[in-house]
Amino acid sequence: HVVSSRRRHDLGRELERRAIMERGWVHGDSVPKEYEDLVEPHVQSMNYFLSEGIQEVVNDIKPVEITHPITKKTYRFWLSDPRVGRPVRENCPPGVDERLFPWECREAGTTYKGPLTLTVNWARDDNTVHGSFVKKFGGVPVMTRTRVCNLAGLSRTELVGVREEANEMGGYFVCNGIERVIRCLIAQRRHYIMALRRGAYHKRGANYTDCATLLRCVRPDQSSATVRCHYLTDGTVNFAFTMRRAEYFIPAGVLLKCFLEVSDRELYDKLVACADPTSGHAAFVAERAELLLQQPARLGLRTRAQCLEYLGSHFHIALGLPKSTPPALVASQLLADYVFIHLDPTRPADKINLLLAMLHKLYALANRACCEDNADALTHHELLMPGQLMAKFLKEKLEDSLELFVALVKKDMGEGRLAGVTGAPAADAAPAVGKGAEGEEMAVPYAEDVVKVVIDNLMTALGVRITPIPSFPECSLAVASPSRCSNGSYHPASSGSLGCDFGIGFNADG
Repeated sequence: HVVSSRRRHDLGRELERRAIMERGWVHGDSVPKEYEDLVEPHVQSMNYFLSEGIQEVVNDIKPVEITHPITKKTYRFWLSDPRVGRPVRENCPPGVDERLFPWECREAGTTYKGPLTLTVNWARDDNTVHGSFVKKFGGVPVMTRTRVCNLAGLSRTELVGVREEANEMGGYFVCNGIERVIRCLIAQRRHYIMALRRGAYHKRGANYTDCATLLRCVRPDQSSATVRCHYLTDGTVNFAFTMRRAEYFIPAGVLLKCFLEVSDRELYDKLVACADPTSGHAAFVAERAELLLQQPARLGLRTRAQCLEYLGSHFHIALGLPKSTPPALVASQLLADYVFIHLDPTRPADKINLLLAMLHKLYALANRACCEDNADALTHHELLMPGQLMAKFLKEKLEDSLELFVALVKKDMGEGRLAGVTGAPAADAAPAVGKGAEGEEMAVPYAEDVVKVVIDNLMTALGVRITPIPSFPECSLAVASPSRCSNGSYHPASSGSLGCDFGIGFNADG
């Protein structure tokens, strides 16, 4: 009886396995929808990156400016029209299908990637001289079955014809011949104020307590920045943000007066509005509000213009702006680029209201009128999808490339040898004469000649390409470091030398 029951159980399991297999053998010429639904979040996130995401990344990269030290003419350079093409074979002879399929990369141990091209634009400050050219920036790993993949839209019969499984659903990369998956990463919930107590906050400086409110802000291109409000033992608050991996602190009272021209009375009423006037918490908030508004007064700051002047005078170097830039403009750029970046900078009232909300929750946390948030709760988490991760990474590397380009050109101009530029002066440029090392007169390159050299150096400096990382997906962008010839000009670096190598890898552990 026991043996008979066991056999019936094994027979039932076998029938169940066969039923599952038969459901996979869908009659028809399309991949089963159940399979496609498994990887749909991955595929859709990469489709977003390849269409809207990459365009928003490039739109958010600010132009770089270079000013000639003699002519004082400024040239702006910016990127536009990003495009990721379909994977193709290199050096393909005419008449042969140039499409590259994943099976070829698996067998050859290469990466399945598509070419990335961008338009590099430049213009003089008076817009009388301008131009553009298209530059290939290497390749971007392509997820299978996405919109630029050569497997997209193929039927089951066609998939078998290109040496893929009939039920190929995609959702992975082929890097160095190995199939790789980017696991969804967990990130803090966006645009939600969290109240936390952390012992590590004491290390931020003198008088810092363990109380803080956090807010993760996300731009349309999915790049993010986290800001905090720290409660101090003297009752004041400091606003913290990160710029280029460095942490900066601003007195919250000064920051409140930087957005709009408001009086202390208006700010005080807004600060105490969060508490019931009949409660003990109202007295606590009123006292802290007075201390907060005394922060700018102790620095001699009474108006919005004075607060902007004070703030801008401390961030010229950090923002990389010329010394001639007015401090008020420096402060305005700081507020737009690093303070509540998800809000429209043309609506400063929204930023004031959000900062007030962070202060309200911070005062409640400090007075134990509210509980701290659980950072491990699922309600405070969101998923970082592969397309969002690629957009964030690509933006960082393109910005690094533009900074390298500016550094190369400024170095040349500082050395006084712009790659051996010679030529006749422009019609609108007066002859410029400088002094050499021995005091003799020497010709200085004219603005139009500088543009030619700048473009040549740009095509060298922006030598961005995908660099394979052993055992990781090929998601590393590298900037080739050019070498200088004996005549002062540049030539591209050899394939084996990388002056600046930026890499990122993803494995099964995230």
